[in-house]
Amino acid sequence: MTISREAIDIEALLVRAYREQRVDQYGRDGKAAGAVALGLGSGPRAPGSQLGGPERVDTSSYAANQAARTRQAFQQLAATPDGLLALHDAVLALPDMFIEYGAGADFVVWDAETAERRGEVITLAGGRATIQATRRRGGRGEGRNDRVPVGLPRPLTILPMTVLVITHGRGDSRPDVTDVAWRRRPVYRHGTRDIASYESVPDAPLDIVAFERARYVAWHAVLGMLTAARAECSEFAVTGPAAPLTIWASEPVKQVPVTRRKARTLKANLERGAA
Repeated sequence: MTISREAIDIEALLVRAYREQRVDQYGRDGKAAGAVALGLGSGPRAPGSQLGGPERVDTSSYAANQAARTRQAFQQLAATPDGLLALHDAVLALPDMFIEYGAGADFVVWDAETAERRGEVITLAGGRATIQATRRRGGRGEGRNDRVPVGLPRPLTILPMTVLVITHGRGDSRPDVTDVAWRRRPVYRHGTRDIASYESVPDAPLDIVAFERARYVAWHAVLGMLTAARAECSEFAVTGPAAPLTIWASEPVKQVPVTRRKARTLKANLERGAA
């Protein structure tokens, strides 16, 4: 007998899991609900029973509310499709991603596997991450194929992907990306306040532009990873991601952004010129 699977985009499936079913409250394989249940009846005991006497019955409003929440959690867990719980396990297993910033709004998104494939190594120490090129040691002996660092380590920004995916699944949203709008900045003649010409500069700090674009690219990449991981799911035929790979219109920019002070100066000069 062939069981039909529901075709659904990975984004919609994440929304169903985290916004509608709230599977993240259960933990891995629904064990959190069981842990809550084990906490009941663990209050003080009176002397004289198997463990010192008959158990005291907690009739407080807190105990009643806790029991009600536990029953509700078990009922919701029983009604949650196994495919959503398995999806949550896959989300919990997602690797962190890393951002390496370049010039202007340029960036590279790394994960440990990609870095290793390209002869780089990512190191985590003290809550910080770096990436460094490596080369084959060479020579003779057993260690000739070992990789040794080359050059200086380069700083990385860590992106915890599990948190990012769950956050946007709960919110039925996508990571925000600031697009770059351009403004004209005056170029003054040397030693004067006379405007010789204008140059175009972006109106947003390029480090923020780079971070938001990199975060979106990383989020899109892990959606593809989750789609592949759930390819054999018996309940859902997971497709996508339908989200576009990029959602910004402008190309990477390398100019220094205009500051608020310079923007005010530009506005004053333009108003003066118009007068």
